[in-house]
Amino acid sequence: MKIKLFILASLLLSLSMCYDDSEEELYPQGSGPCVSTDVTYSGIIAPMLNDNCNVCHGNSNVSNGGSIDLRSYAQVNSRKDLILKSIFHQSGAKAMPEGGGSLSPCALSQYQNWYDNG
Repeated sequence: MKIKLFILASLLLSLSMCYDDSEEELYPQGSGPCVSTDVTYSGIIAPMLNDNCNVCHGNSNVSNGGSIDLRSYAQVNSRKDLILKSIFHQSGAKAMPEGGGSLSPCALSQYQNWYDNG
């Protein structure tokens, strides 16, 4: 009886140690540290714009209300002052994202770093 109980306890203990958590479940987006130094257009800014802006300001949507095209570095760089005012909700530009709140403090810090460092 003691052997069966020991085997059962060992089996239960072994099974409780085996679980499968995905990286997304363990480290949801935005839960890690904010990397706001050495911000590059291709590494941080383009994905940020794609996630937050290009629904209206990319692809065919530009002609459907998103009058500023943000699909390339040249297009973004030529309007970086306006984008800065928009995402920081400053006067002189329409607050973006439209109808939503603000970008995360991390995203704002990253854009500011990229803007400041050209």
